Formats: sequence, structure tokens, C-alpha cells
Amino acid sequence: MHKLPSNWQVKSLGEVAFITAGQGAPQGSENFSDKGYPFIRAGSLEKLLDGNNYDQLEKIEEEKANKYRLKLFSKGCILIAKSGMSAMKDRVVVLRSSAYVVSHLAVIYPNEYLDSKYLASWLSYFKPSRLIKDESYPSISLDAVSKIQIPLPPLPIQKQIAEILEQADRAKQKRKEANKLTDEFLQSVFIEMFGDPVKNPKGWKIYSFDKLVEKFQYGTSVKSSQQGIPVLRIPNVIQGVVDLCDLKTVELSTKEEDQIVLNYGDILFVRTNGNPHFVGRCALFDLEGKYVFASYLIRAVVKQGNANPLFLVYLLGNSNYRNVIRSKCSTTAGQFNINTKGLGSLPIILPPLRLQQQFAELVNKTVALKEKQKQSEHELENLFQSLMQKAFKGVLV
Repeated sequence: MHKLPSNWQVKSLGEVAFITAGQGAPQGSENFSDKGYPFIRAGSLEKLLDGNNYDQLEKIEEEKANKYRLKLFSKGCILIAKSGMSAMKDRVVVLRSSAYVVSHLAVIYPNEYLDSKYLASWLSYFKPSRLIKDESYPSISLDAVSKIQIPLPPLPIQKQIAEILEQADRAKQKRKEANKLTDEFLQSVFIEMFGDPVKNPKGWKIYSFDKLVEKFQYGTSVKSSQQGIPVLRIPNVIQGVVDLCDLKTVELSTKEEDQIVLNYGDILFVRTNGNPHFVGRCALFDLEGKYVFASYLIRAVVKQGNANPLFLVYLLGNSNYRNVIRSKCSTTAGQFNINTKGLGSLPIILPPLRLQQQFAELVNKTVALKEKQKQSEHELENLFQSLMQKAFKGVLV
């Protein structure tokens, strides 16, 4: 550890906090209500970090809590996931209200020498997932948590550090909120210009999707390899755009490559998934370079002159229209599927091409703005990480 100021100490977390775990969740919806104290599960951590109110969580009344001998944890305790995939996420929550807590979460009570917000910042910097020994079975023992070494300045300095980092984190959150508002803005504009694509209040002509498409096509089933051409898969089709995270490559013959190489304006659909909400989600291919697509995706080649592909992607991604897509899905062995016939039968409103293109131009301008916002978000994240490094080396205050 970096040499710290003379008035700092290094303590194991077990020396300055009491560490325990939550308790098993009562089984059955009858044990929960809209009254009482919140019951926090591993999945609740993300919601709380996103700013959700405790009133939005399920609650347990005192009578039920006594029946199941649940312990009420007080405001200021720190929660981290200690088992399951949630333990890989490094989510750290300071309780803002007394609550009952599920057994998959570790609960940390700081003593009088340790500030809760300082500890939460330290754990976010330390990343508890480092304590996982086998990622195939993610688990963090309470003993390992108790042995975490924490740099400990005097309490007033802890509070100063926590306040500075909290302000920097607020700036990050505001940037994320701005990005979310940008997406909501485009959906609002779509509704304003074209109306609900399901109810069609503006009375646009309706066509089946196959009338607007030259062809539907399944991708390659060849397994990915260490070299070859980039292949887009289910994880790359996100919120209307192609995301190049975790990009794989595949080796294909020249003939097969030519058959499934993607062109600007193609629309990619997820055709199968265990989650029905993911089936039929789509993205516009608008990248430079040569890419192909995998067999769990379907490519739609849009006819020119009738429909703008970007307009179609926003229509198909509309929250109301998602139910129409789900109605075309089938289920096999726990997997939800949509085929080219199901996609082709989708009813599509078709406003004048001029209006579609106006909307597409607005989308492109807004996306350019969003890219600038992403750069700003990246810079804020770098600043935040730099502040945390300085804070826990003792050179921030």
C-alpha cells in the first residue's frame, strides 16, 4: 500500500466494523405488503444505486418479520452482494432507511471510528469481487470481508473525502440521466410525429413488414475463431444500435461471406432467447467495414423508396409495439423464438417517406450529440477514478 500520511492508520475491516449477513427471504407473496420496512434483495442494489425510492421495494410488516425472526438493519449500514452473479457486480449501497436484508447480502456496521460514506467509497474503489476465488461459483466469505485492509484517516478527514467523492459521483449520475433523457426525447418525438404505432391514431396506411423488405436472412452457424471476419451476435444488438463490445470473429469461405456480409441500412433482429423481452429486439447496421452476423440473428434488407430503416428501428423498438412482436413468438424448450414468417407478418404503419426522413435526420443529429455526451461521461469517469486514487493515498485533502 502507498505510504500514507502520519495521522492515517491501516486497519482490517473487522477491526472497525461488525460484519454479518442478511437472512432468508420468506416464501410466498402473502408475506409481503405495501406496509412495514423494505426487504432488500441482491437485485434491489442496482435499483437503489439508480436512485429508486425505498417505497418502491416490497415490504414486510413487523408481525411477519417476527414470525420469520428477521433482523432489522439500521440506516447507515453498508450492503454488498456476497453470493451469486450479483457478487461480480461490485455494487455498494449505504442503507438510507432501516430494512430487512436477504441472506445473499453482507451487512457491514461501521463503528464510531469509521464513516459509512467513506467506507462505501473505499469498497467501490477496492471492488469486493476481488475476493471471489472461483468465478464459476461466485462467493465472498464474511471472513474475507473482515480481512480487507482499509486506509483510515481521522474521522473528519474521512467525512471530507466522502463528501468530495459524493459530489463527483453526482456529476457522473447527472450525465447518465442526460443520456437517458436523450433516448426518451427521441421516442417522444416519434410519438408526436407518427402517433402510437399500434393504435395508429393518425390513420397511416398499414403494410405487413414483408412488403417493405427485399429479404429476410439467417446468419452463419459457424463457430467463432481467433481470426477471420467480425461476426455480430445477440450481445451486439442493443437498444436500436450495434454495440461492438465482446466482438468475435469467424472464418468463412468467400462464397458464404459474400452471402451474409452486412450492408448499411440492414436491420438485425434477435430471433431466439430465454427472455421473451429480448426476442425481436433490433438494431440498425450503420458501421463502416465488413461484418457478418450469427445464426441467432435475422437480417432484414429494407426495400428502397418506401421505408426509412431508421424509422423502422424506432417503430419496432417502441415500448407499445414490443407486445405486438411478442405475440408473434413461439416457445420451445424454455426458449422464445421468432422466425422470418413472424417478422414478415408484423403490421407496420407507413407515413410519407418525407416525414420518415425528417425523423431520421433528427435522430442522426441527436446521436451525434449523444456521442459528445458519452465522451463527457468518459472524462467524468476518469476524473472520478483519479480522485479516488488520490483520496485513498492521502493526497486529496
